[in-house]
Amino acid sequence: MPAVRKEEILAGELGAWVIKCNPVEIFNIAHPSSRLWDTTASIPKDCNVEWSLGVNYRSAQIVPGDRCFFWVSGDVSRKWVSGLWAECDVQGGARAGRGGGPWIDTARMRKTVPYLPVRVRFLPRPVGKDVIRSHPGLVDSELVKTPNRTNPVALTHDAVAILDQLIANTPNPAAIVSSGRRLPASTKSP
Repeated sequence: MPAVRKEEILAGELGAWVIKCNPVEIFNIAHPSSRLWDTTASIPKDCNVEWSLGVNYRSAQIVPGDRCFFWVSGDVSRKWVSGLWAECDVQGGARAGRGGGPWIDTARMRKTVPYLPVRVRFLPRPVGKDVIRSHPGLVDSELVKTPNRTNPVALTHDAVAILDQLIANTPNPAAIVSSGRRLPASTKSP
């Protein structure tokens, strides 16, 4: 499953987009002003946000109704579980703007880039990066092969079918707590 090329995106081979967040170096999703974190319950919460994209042809290709996933990067301390955290409903086309909220990288915040309005719907539990990277059907996907690619990342229909299967097979937190296993650090506010 090679990377999705421009011609394939334009020809309808796109299965979904992925927008990424680095909560350690770029944007603090656990900060109250991000609107993505319930500080009382110390868990992520569904909400409408505008997410920054790269200045590239892909940003103009995203339209309402496209499938979209939300990826959170981790750090070596394992404070955050790196992986697929949410599905997003694309609410409109990208528009030029500047960042607001709890940016860590203030230089990026000041740049005018496309922002995509999305409804972020968090999964009951993230699908970890290790699970995704080890799946034979995803090893050649952009998500695995080019982890530092600028937002958005493109996925094929086959890759999306595999992600849907992994999401369905990831146990929810209640099942993990009742089994005596600990939740990852990502479920607690940093």
